[in-house]
Amino acid sequence: MTLSNRSDDVDTDELVLGFLAALTAGDRTAVGELVHPEIEIRTERKVHRGRRAAIEWAGKVFDHLVRRYEPIEIEHTEGGVLVHAELEYVWRESGEVGDSSPVAIELGIRDGLISSWYLLDEPR
Repeated sequence: MTLSNRSDDVDTDELVLGFLAALTAGDRTAVGELVHPEIEIRTERKVHRGRRAAIEWAGKVFDHLVRRYEPIEIEHTEGGVLVHAELEYVWRESGEVGDSSPVAIELGIRDGLISSWYLLDEPR
């Protein structure tokens, strides 16, 4: 994974990696601690606004699959980061990857917290 060397970028990288790890684990408490109270999460179907909505969204899990975000590169932008990652769906019982696709995740950062989320497909 490609990370930055500047100290403010390193702090941002740690925030982003912690957030993606919390999402992967379905850790609602950690997600709640890492998101801005006015966060906006845009998915294909809906826009979720606010910390409570983000916690509910993060806690949605599948019975037989684990959704895992594997970051490859964190690219710093003016308002946050663009994370190039692999989105994997892993079978819970066997641990085998059932499906995988490259994605880009636009994350806004405000006041040291995640303030927005937008998932984009990335061509291979």
